[in-house]
Amino acid sequence: MMTAQDQSTLRAIILQTSRLDESPAARLLSQLGHEVTPSNSAVDALQLIQTDMTDLVVIDADKVEEAQPLVDRIGSLPPERRPKVIAVLSDRGDEHLSRLRRQPNEQDAPRVRVFIKPLHLHGLLDIVKRLERSAMS
Repeated sequence: MMTAQDQSTLRAIILQTSRLDESPAARLLSQLGHEVTPSNSAVDALQLIQTDMTDLVVIDADKVEEAQPLVDRIGSLPPERRPKVIAVLSDRGDEHLSRLRRQPNEQDAPRVRVFIKPLHLHGLLDIVKRLERSAMS
């Protein structure tokens, strides 16, 4: 039997090239009791998304050019395979990152949020709380 606690547990994939245990996003999600799966490449992250239901994908975009193709590929997945939110973390707030926020007008497209590092944990916490609420309803 699934409890209310089980229903509010989110599945998150964090794509970053540095060690996951150094990730503030991974630490926050783990402390909140959510399942965090590390990924060190866009190909690996996409395979994980296609293999298992995922609520949140966090992309550490030190390499900005890596984020856009992954966001596009995620958006092209069947609606039932797409995460609800994609959070992109970057050192730069350049024009390329603002384009990541634009999604097709498709109703089921994942929402893309861009955060400039150092990570503003309150912004990520807001996303997590909204996902938890939607999982409970």
